[in-house]
Amino acid sequence: MPYKEILVIVKQNTKELRQSNVNLTKSIFEMLSNICEIVYSLALPLEGWVCKIIVPVVVEKIADRKLADIPSSILLKICELALPDMIIPLAIKKISEIKSPLYREAFLKWTLNFFIEFGAHTLSSGVQEIVNWCLKVSLLSIYAPLMGILTFTSFQECENNNSNIRKASYEIISEMYSQLGPLIQAIAISSDTKVKSQLELTFKSSSYDPKSSSKERSRNCLVNKKSFGNESNSIESTPLSIQIPKLHMSTELTRDCLTNMGTKDGKNSWKIRKSAMDEVEAALSKSNGMISTAKKEMNYVMSVAKALRERLGDSQSNLKPIAASLLGKLLSSVDGPSQSRLGKLVFPMLLSGALSDNRKPMRDTCVVALEKATTKLAIHNGGTNSQSMEVMMTALPSCLKDSQYKAVGIPEVLNIFTQKSKHLPKLNNMKSAKAMELEEDFVKHAVFCLTSSKKETRSNAERLLDSCLSEHVISFKSIERSAKGMPQAQQRSINGALEKLSIHRCDLQQRSDRQKEPNVKTEQKDWPVNNKGTPKKKSVGSSSTTSRSRVATAKMPDITEETVCNDEDLDSKRTSVFLLCSNSSRKVDHWPDYPEVPTNVSLLNYLKKLWSPALCPSSQIALFPLNGILRQDDAIDGIATLERSLDDESDSIADSLQDHLELVCAWLSFILCCRENTVGLQALLSFVHKLFCYLMMSDIRLGESDIPRLVPHLLEKGSIAKVRVCNSCVS
Repeated sequence: MPYKEILVIVKQNTKELRQSNVNLTKSIFEMLSNICEIVYSLALPLEGWVCKIIVPVVVEKIADRKLADIPSSILLKICELALPDMIIPLAIKKISEIKSPLYREAFLKWTLNFFIEFGAHTLSSGVQEIVNWCLKVSLLSIYAPLMGILTFTSFQECENNNSNIRKASYEIISEMYSQLGPLIQAIAISSDTKVKSQLELTFKSSSYDPKSSSKERSRNCLVNKKSFGNESNSIESTPLSIQIPKLHMSTELTRDCLTNMGTKDGKNSWKIRKSAMDEVEAALSKSNGMISTAKKEMNYVMSVAKALRERLGDSQSNLKPIAASLLGKLLSSVDGPSQSRLGKLVFPMLLSGALSDNRKPMRDTCVVALEKATTKLAIHNGGTNSQSMEVMMTALPSCLKDSQYKAVGIPEVLNIFTQKSKHLPKLNNMKSAKAMELEEDFVKHAVFCLTSSKKETRSNAERLLDSCLSEHVISFKSIERSAKGMPQAQQRSINGALEKLSIHRCDLQQRSDRQKEPNVKTEQKDWPVNNKGTPKKKSVGSSSTTSRSRVATAKMPDITEETVCNDEDLDSKRTSVFLLCSNSSRKVDHWPDYPEVPTNVSLLNYLKKLWSPALCPSSQIALFPLNGILRQDDAIDGIATLERSLDDESDSIADSLQDHLELVCAWLSFILCCRENTVGLQALLSFVHKLFCYLMMSDIRLGESDIPRLVPHLLEKGSIAKVRVCNSCVS
């Protein structure tokens, strides 16, 4: 169809498609509508010169009641046949020449309908025309060189005196935010406080849908579609060519601002410093959360950060929280890599302020600043910046050491690291010596926090270590090494916390193993069942002594079958609760025979060194407590662990016990020679009785070195002990 020729002829004979007669005008618009329908049916794009003829005419009549919705529908059809990036500027140019509020309101409503039917992502460029129409020239003049192509809304009309126009403008902003989210917040810049507050309310009342760009829309642009007609109803989302406006700090601050911020001359010098910081705050408020970090600008931003850092130690205490707050805003307004660079400058001082400052408002402000300074920009999906967290992790140990682990703000600082522990560097990525040293240093000072006299500090330090273990940020071996380097008194004070961490670590390992092999059956807590389906018999031993032993071990709920660390595949592992597979026996070469008494602590450490490689962490803690074994009742947990191993009658227990028998006998002889305790001695003799019975049933004999180490001490204890203990020795 020669629609182009028809359009040219009608244009030449109707005063550029404009007529005062209503009937002629309706006929012209019906013709334009039919042309759009025919072109769409032919799957052809509308040429640019045709759009330049039609769009201005249609916009002029967009609020004409005699034409009803015909102009709006034609404008939408044109957007289907040509790039909206070309149509929007033409429409904006024409509507800007019309002063009537009715036409402006009608075009705003059409714009809202366009976003709903086409989607905001249909526009890829050309959107600055709408922004120029929306924003006042005075508001845009600062950012005009930087904005490029931004987004599509009516900020100028937000300040219109007509309530209907303002309402329509905020409805557009709400729809834009629901589709583009933080992008709209980044470019919604207004110097008017009323408009700014109303924009914030609009953002809060709207919900951002990240999947909006992939949703099907009722209308599609032919130029942007991969397919046309009935083949597909989805459009190709065109990426938005949007250049976010960024503030240049060097142009916003006066030349003397940084100099005035450090002045100390005169009694009223603090007022000059305060005025300079107010200037920085005013500049940051204009940035709308985006500061330029280009090469030259980054050097200036770093100078601003250094000047504010000096004010964290200002002699005027009221200026310190202001400086901390400004640092938080500054670091939260830059991109991720720049944030980590600035963090190297300011994190040590902010951490010191959060830990040790005498005034609570300053400590609280520093904590908030640290949280902001490790948060990514909302336009980059927000969340925690891992690079900044690594920098702050590097600065923490020295700050804790300087405070001697007594600072009042330690719990709040540790809580920040606990909440963001999953963003700390992982062990798997720590391949350099420097990274491993960072992990060791971090763990060491966190463990020292467990020795604090304040309950809240100890609790938060334990939570931090627990969380870091769960996120694989640190290893339990690092915790053990840090604990071994502490004085004995401090080791005893953190024993309980380390036991909890060890058991939790075992639970994590067990859960990880089960996830790898989801079909593996869990172990039964009752007595094992043999192949015939009948319960196996219990281990041989006195029922009375066994019950006493279980009463004694009931006070230690931390060591259970559920908290044992599994270090091998569950299918091939023996069900022993403490012994791991050992291919070769372990000999105890240096152990005193009777009448020498094995009471030296070095002997126990020697035995621990031999035995630890074959034990899981929970069994190590039970058999070799961190506080040592001074009395016989200190070994009750270890005895209970050994007894549970005997109760487990798996097929390979005999071989395992034979491998470790010499170690077991040496350990028992050491416990027998410790300071006597009735409960501990009874539990020990009960286990020895069960052990000997099991050895007889399994046809296992004591070694030549085991008899002189264990049996003489049993006879000696039986000869001087009470009657019931003596009877246990005789049996």
